[in-house]
Amino acid sequence: FIRLQPGSAGFAAGIYELEIRASNPATASLQPVNWTISSFVNASNALLTAPVDAPGVALGFQLRKPLLEASIVAPVSGSPRDDRPGHSNSVVLAFKRPVSDPSQQQPEISLLTVRAPRGFTFLRNCSNHVQTSFLGVFGHMEGLAGYAPWPAAAAPIRCVGVDNAALLSVPRGLQELQTYALRLTVRNPELLPTANFWTMEYDLITSELVAGFPLASITFVEPLAAVNPA
Repeated sequence: FIRLQPGSAGFAAGIYELEIRASNPATASLQPVNWTISSFVNASNALLTAPVDAPGVALGFQLRKPLLEASIVAPVSGSPRDDRPGHSNSVVLAFKRPVSDPSQQQPEISLLTVRAPRGFTFLRNCSNHVQTSFLGVFGHMEGLAGYAPWPAAAAPIRCVGVDNAALLSVPRGLQELQTYALRLTVRNPELLPTANFWTMEYDLITSELVAGFPLASITFVEPLAAVNPA
C-alpha cells in the first residue's frame, strides 16, 4: 500500500486525482483487481487508528498476458511526423503478433488497441486515418527490414477513437510471431504528461510501456537576459 500524509492543514473536502507508478503482480488475471482508498485520523498509524470515512473501492483493471514486442518506429526520411504541441501528428507503431492459444477458438475479428499518453487525442472515427501498407507506413513499397507486409485482407475495417485510445477491428489474417507496423493520425497535447508512455493491446494481450517521444518545442534552461539594442 501507499500512504499520503497531508500537512498540518489536512486535505480540504473535494475531489482529488493522482497518478502513481507501481509494479503489477507477476500472474495474469482476467478478474479486475480493485483498489481500496481509506482515510484515517492518524495517517502515521493507519493500522491502529479509526477511519474517518468508510473505505472507497476503485474499479481496477485486468492483469493481462504480455505482448512480445511493441514499439514506436523512428521517423524515416520524408515521414509526415509533426511533433509540435497541439498539432495533428502521424505516428508509426509496430507490434509482434502473439501466438494464439490452441485451446481457444480464434475470433474472426481481433481488437487492436493503441493507447497514447494522456492528452493525446484520436478522432472519434479514425478509420480513414490508419495506414497498414508499406507505401502508407514507410513511404515506399519495399518496407523496412524486420517488418512483415500487412495482408490486405487483414487491414483494419474499423477504427474508433476514445480520447487517447484508438480501437481497431482487425480481421483474421495476421501471422503469428510476425512484426507488423501501422501508421495512425493523432493530435499532440500542448504539454506532455509526466507518464509519457504508449501501450498496445491485441486480443487482451498487452505490451510493456513504450517510451513516448518529446514534443518539438523550444525550452529555455534559464530566462533570457534583456538586451539593450543601443
